Amino acid sequence: EIIEISDSVLLSICKKSILIERKNEAMRKCVELNNYGIEQERNGDISAAIKAYEENTDSSYITCVPFDRLMVLYRKLKDYDNEIRIINKAIDVLCTKYPNLKDKYIQRLEKAQKLKSKIKPL
Repeated sequence: EIIEISDSVLLSICKKSILIERKNEAMRKCVELNNYGIEQERNGDISAAIKAYEENTDSSYITCVPFDRLMVLYRKLKDYDNEIRIINKAIDVLCTKYPNLKDKYIQRLEKAQKLKSKIKPL
């Protein structure tokens, strides 16, 4: 049996298919960058890990991993300015998708600001 589909329905299906493929590609790239960052951390190349995670914070497919790893890495480096920047970005970008994480990031922000305030200027 042959089913006829109108041009408008066919166009709608094609557009949806393209959107799904774009989302899948963004997800693949996100996973790839996260895995690369984790691998670089294990290899001791923190700057390469940071670069990969930073790139992932601008992805169209947002996850917690790059934000959380950057917070940890910047804290270890005592780079509180970048840690604070990433926490604020997580609150702005990530918490719109996952509002239940906001309290976690606000607490982390308060701790980072407190640690930064303890640093003596040169």
